[in-house]
Amino acid sequence: MPLPDADKRSPRVYTNLQNLDLDNVTFANVQSTGNPINVEEVNEDELRRLVLVNLARLVCEGEWNGLLTAATSADYLPAKITGQGTSFPFVPYNGGSADVTNFNASEGNYYASPFVAPDGDLALETGTATCQINVQTPETSGTFFVGIYSNGSDNAPDSLLSTAEFDVASSGLLTSAWSDAVTLSGGTTYWCAWLQPNGQTGVQLQGVDAGDCRIILFDDDDMASKTHVGGGSTSSSTLPASFASPVSLYSSRQPKIGFKVA
Repeated sequence: MPLPDADKRSPRVYTNLQNLDLDNVTFANVQSTGNPINVEEVNEDELRRLVLVNLARLVCEGEWNGLLTAATSADYLPAKITGQGTSFPFVPYNGGSADVTNFNASEGNYYASPFVAPDGDLALETGTATCQINVQTPETSGTFFVGIYSNGSDNAPDSLLSTAEFDVASSGLLTSAWSDAVTLSGGTTYWCAWLQPNGQTGVQLQGVDAGDCRIILFDDDDMASKTHVGGGSTSSSTLPASFASPVSLYSSRQPKIGFKVA
């Protein structure tokens, strides 16, 4: 039965997809069919057909992301402007006066903030320096660690996936490659952790003020805003393979940590 009040002829949607069944039709098929269709009244019948085919495809696959769930930061991947570098923020913030020059990491303590990987995925590579920090005050023979953790079943940091180690003996924008090659899947929650090893106290990084950090929850006791979690250790020299549980909650400045988008 045709769509109500629709022309029975389908010049593009059914013509292009007529030899595919719903088990085989992909989003790429739907996208390539719909890309040349202008959003205007004359194309209303074809637009309705396109929506119908895609809805039927999603029903068969049991794939409801984007229909029953709200959009997240996974919908956003910074565009790379010609001649300009662009970084994806591992530690998201809300804007405002976000650039501060006196973020002091607590030595021996490791912390983490959640983020959602963007569409198109992020590839952490061992041979490519894509992790970024900005050192304001260097420390001779100093190091700084950034780590990416998976999200556990309790929605807290779980397993360490990869680490970037920085030599912070010099100031300015620093980049580092990753210890392990890992692909972060778009739409998936991960945790970005940081650590200034025990015994190092002098390094200062460019950071994000507490008032501009993304709130991840409210404390049950007093509704105070919390922006990141910590493992509770005070003498760590490296990031642990498994994040400590239960986590402690914090609301304070965080370092600016980025992923250099190729």
